Amino acid sequence: MDSITLFAEGCGAAANTAITDEVALSLYAVFASVPDKRERRGRRYEAALVLTCMLLAKLAGEETMLGIAQWVRHRAKWLGEVFQCDAFPCANTYCNICKQVDAQDLNARLSHFFSTRLAGQDKAPLAVTNEPVVTNGEKADSGQLRHLACDGKELRGTYRYGQKGGAVLGVYDVAAGTLQSLTRIAGKGYEIAALRSWLKTADLSHCLITADALHTQTETCTLVRARNGHYLLIAKENQPQLRDDIRSLFALPPTPRYPREQAQSAGKRHGRQEVRRLCSSTELNDLLAARWQDVAQVFELERTITSRGVTTTSHAYGLTSLTPEQASAKQLLKLIRQHWAIENRCHWRRDATLGEDRCKVMSHRAAATLAALNSAILALAQLLKATNLRSLRRQFSAQPAEALALILQPL
Repeated sequence: MDSITLFAEGCGAAANTAITDEVALSLYAVFASVPDKRERRGRRYEAALVLTCMLLAKLAGEETMLGIAQWVRHRAKWLGEVFQCDAFPCANTYCNICKQVDAQDLNARLSHFFSTRLAGQDKAPLAVTNEPVVTNGEKADSGQLRHLACDGKELRGTYRYGQKGGAVLGVYDVAAGTLQSLTRIAGKGYEIAALRSWLKTADLSHCLITADALHTQTETCTLVRARNGHYLLIAKENQPQLRDDIRSLFALPPTPRYPREQAQSAGKRHGRQEVRRLCSSTELNDLLAARWQDVAQVFELERTITSRGVTTTSHAYGLTSLTPEQASAKQLLKLIRQHWAIENRCHWRRDATLGEDRCKVMSHRAAATLAALNSAILALAQLLKATNLRSLRRQFSAQPAEALALILQPL
């Protein structure tokens, strides 16, 4: 049984096909273009059919392999007419096929597919002053920066017998709401290496990389600049000298020769009042330039939080390769705030709404494939402009034909 033949002509799908707009006309075409590492002999179910069924069931609310298999088999008559097949796989087969899929390649193809379709409706990237960006001594074209937030995530559902499960490093496009890269982390302590491995091959032209303090490393900054990108990082205990230098600077009064720029924002949410103040300066550029590639500003961020009558204040310090002309203190404050979209809009929704941590798949490879499908659901919700993911899944649960049409037809 070859499930690809029914839609190959309409979708333009072909195995091992390069990622191009002409090929990726539909989500089914994306799945069909993913290389299948299984031997051809004895292959009963094509990977495209399996991935389509998994995405369809997950859109309808299923979270586990067993739930997906049962959901599909309960609709075997309907799906059999669509795919021209008389049987569907069991839960173990779904897992085995997921283990043979390159999750990183699958995520790259899905990211390309959604990015091209979200381009016309993205939230506008943070407008950086249209001054020429100096990269390696040369002026790049002026324009806006694409904000890529980087963060690692444990796939907790793969924990077994006291051993920790797999982990992946996500690179999230803040404006588009899509996961641009999904890289497996080899083990505890290898998140830095995973990010550097991705940086060595990525084209970061007109991109801004933000990450948590773990990645505030001189080599990481050098790699970002070598790939024509910019960085914005926080200095904490892992860089005590850098943190102390910045803290000492802002403990002194400003001087006319080296003016400081300030910005403030405030918000109230969940009964908590928060005031954020950022002060930026170029005074340490010469001191830090020897170790930190193309450092252009340092900053101090003060957070004052009032909750239930109790007020607390905390300070954070950081540096960036963006000059004051490219990003003002107000824009830096917004960028730091936007970095947490990878946690709030991506990781949390995958865990809380899509049940990623509750799916106890023992294979790290299969778990990574499920993570790529979960990210595709979030991107699809972004494309449909759905503000409530749970409500969208209830709709597809009641009308699965609508979800199938989204997968099979060009978007």
